Amino acid sequence: MNDRNEEMSGRQYDAAEVSAEASSKPKKTPSRRKPKTPRERLADVMRQQETLKQQVAAQRSRECVEIVEALYELHGIEAITGDVGEGQRLSRLRDALSLPATE
Repeated sequence: MNDRNEEMSGRQYDAAEVSAEASSKPKKTPSRRKPKTPRERLADVMRQQETLKQQVAAQRSRECVEIVEALYELHGIEAITGDVGEGQRLSRLRDALSLPATE
């Protein structure tokens, strides 16, 4: 029984040491950001909106090029040598699609 009491008191002593060590260390305060003001939130949303507008414009441009290329292929209109701006090629595509010519 004495052994048991000594063992228990030893455990209590160890626990006291651990708690004393823990209390002597400075407590770490959780870092928390300051809440954003309505102006900051608005600025973030406006930046995000501008980014999305740019992404949509880029995607629209890519899709436009892909559609025109697909139409050229569908109607068998090949690139014309010396037609740098592709004006003649576009004119042939308009004729194939029965669209009015532009000036």
